[in-house]
Amino acid sequence: MEKINFDLNQFFNTMSYLLDFVEVDVFSASVNHSRRIAYVALRLAEKFELSNDEKCDLATYCFLHDNGISQEMLTAGIAAKRMTKLQRLEGLKLHCTEGQGNISEIPFINNNQPILKFHHENYDGTGFFRLEGTEIPLMSAIISMVDYLDNMYHLQENNHQNVNTFVRANVGKRFSRELASAFLSLNTNDKFRYDLKDFAIERSLSDLLIPNVKILDWKEVFNIAKIFSKIIDSRSKYTENHTGNIIRTAEIAAEYYGFDENEKYKFLIAAALHDIGRLTLRSSLLEKKEKLTNEQVQLLKSHSYYTKFALHQIYNFGDISNWAANHHEKLNKKGYPEGLGAQELDFNSRLLACLDIYQAFREERPYRKGLSYQQTYTMMQKMVLSKSIDAGIINDFIPTLTQKLRMEM
Repeated sequence: MEKINFDLNQFFNTMSYLLDFVEVDVFSASVNHSRRIAYVALRLAEKFELSNDEKCDLATYCFLHDNGISQEMLTAGIAAKRMTKLQRLEGLKLHCTEGQGNISEIPFINNNQPILKFHHENYDGTGFFRLEGTEIPLMSAIISMVDYLDNMYHLQENNHQNVNTFVRANVGKRFSRELASAFLSLNTNDKFRYDLKDFAIERSLSDLLIPNVKILDWKEVFNIAKIFSKIIDSRSKYTENHTGNIIRTAEIAAEYYGFDENEKYKFLIAAALHDIGRLTLRSSLLEKKEKLTNEQVQLLKSHSYYTKFALHQIYNFGDISNWAANHHEKLNKKGYPEGLGAQELDFNSRLLACLDIYQAFREERPYRKGLSYQQTYTMMQKMVLSKSIDAGIINDFIPTLTQKLRMEM
């Protein structure tokens, strides 16, 4: 199988931009939250003289620090939605273990440490797992500090005096004296504070990030991409199995059409990430039962734009980006976000679009029950007649897919 140079931190940095929208929804965090955490953490890493390998791993942990929050919100349900911001910050324990479990396939330089599990510990032992003092891994302590400060104070804003006052007041409570001192020495510097602003943070962080390039085959990249399929599906109870089911149908399609191993796993990556742009949408919109307003419809449709916006930045993801982002395009140019037509949509774009439609019809939505296999096929035949989707795929493959899925039930 083909091997590629895959920069983990470039990938996770890009994905973190979308992950932050989940925290905007849950914690009222601000955009670029994870990038600010990574930037401050790497500056603190310099103070503590961490090695380059440790800095590489630390950046990855920062980008993914709250990757389990969607799963916890889905599990907690209404109770979590009624919590205040502070209650959520200090009461949602499950996301620490869920997040730690989600990153098991990532090839860290220094192996996978329980950094995310313990990233809500306090120095005095009042965190989720009651670790205290030096029992808390340094990287966990760093992430815990910066995560809390940015959530509560929005470090890109001009409130450094209030932040510093809070840090000093919590020495020996939330923070060790050494960590507090290191942070305070940074936060008195004008350039440090300007670097945290939205217009500057991407460039400021890029100056610190050390490339973390791994030589991986496409199957290994797919195993990393699957982390995000769980996060995407957890945004709503109505889609909690959507991406996982799309991946399964994509596996069946790849076998049916005789894809080689490289094309198969690239197609599976596109399937795993096709709805990554949905992370920008609030869960209240995804679960709304009433008819959407025109403005809400446009917001919902924007997710495929954000999918391409993110994936197009990943080196070697050209085909994957197009296949994933084109899943709402139509052959008659009536799709979105680009209004592409038959001549512009290659076979794999058409195939993934059909798989997405098939699975969407089969699943329950806030406004309707899931359709039967026969109802789904009938609806897709109507779309063929309107020249929206590929007739060959619907007539040749969809009956085979249905038979295969029925056998697996």
